[in-house]
Amino acid sequence: MQINPHRIRAFAVAAREGSFSVAATRLGISQSAVSHHIAALEKDVGAQVFHRARTGLELTPAGRTLHELADRWSLLEAALTERIVGLAQLDVGHLSVVANSPRPALDHIARFQARYPGVDVSFSLLAWTSAMERLRGRTVDVGIVTEPSRLDGWKATPIGAERYCAYLRADDPLAGSASVSLEQLAADRTVLLPEQGSFTRRAVRQRLSRLKLTLPRTMEITTFPLIREAVLQGIGVGVFLSGATHRDDPIVTAPIEEMPEEHATVLVTRHEGGHLAAVRAFADMVAEADEPSRHG
Repeated sequence: MQINPHRIRAFAVAAREGSFSVAATRLGISQSAVSHHIAALEKDVGAQVFHRARTGLELTPAGRTLHELADRWSLLEAALTERIVGLAQLDVGHLSVVANSPRPALDHIARFQARYPGVDVSFSLLAWTSAMERLRGRTVDVGIVTEPSRLDGWKATPIGAERYCAYLRADDPLAGSASVSLEQLAADRTVLLPEQGSFTRRAVRQRLSRLKLTLPRTMEITTFPLIREAVLQGIGVGVFLSGATHRDDPIVTAPIEEMPEEHATVLVTRHEGGHLAAVRAFADMVAEADEPSRHG
């Protein structure tokens, strides 16, 4: 049987985007055309490749079997298309980025958009576990994550290192401290932690267990921007890696004494996708930004 490239292309993009309508936009065809290609592919396969969930399309077991090869095929086809139609100039294009912390990801994205305004960038800020799932599922082009693990087929480039800090309001009695301890935070404060599955929550839990300490009052908040807002509202003290705020932010940070280790922030790009112009340009730009910090 001869493989129909239109069906494979529609399948790969729909799997990446989790939506027929978004896939249609990416491919420049109608949604009904995407549906037709998927239906024809399912007839070829003899099984459904997607089922609809509340959050969008999800791969069936048959779909997962096809996805990795279809995704690689789609990347190779995209690379060829770039060379044929001149997309290597980055006048147009698309780049998807996932991160488990807003910074430095948003800083790099802002610079990239200023340099390549024709490239459409999509950004997902997720808990560490969810970000890793997106990377392992190959549904994004680039990741900026803390100490990624078990990522076969990805290139990992360290671009920074951070340690854990307490994030405090400027009027907090601990705000002037050179450092704070977990015991101080446990004494009379609500400690704000990211959601289950975050790298921070796991690191704090492990350290508390080692020290045989408990935090009597904690509050789970999904992302750092919401933790920051909760700190400013006086709800509690945030725990997060350093460098999550800008220099002019009204929040004060203090290193946590029992957590002195530095954790690497890593840029990850797919080996087979690294030759795509947008991915290559983003990685080069991040390397440029990292160069002064490594030498100065």
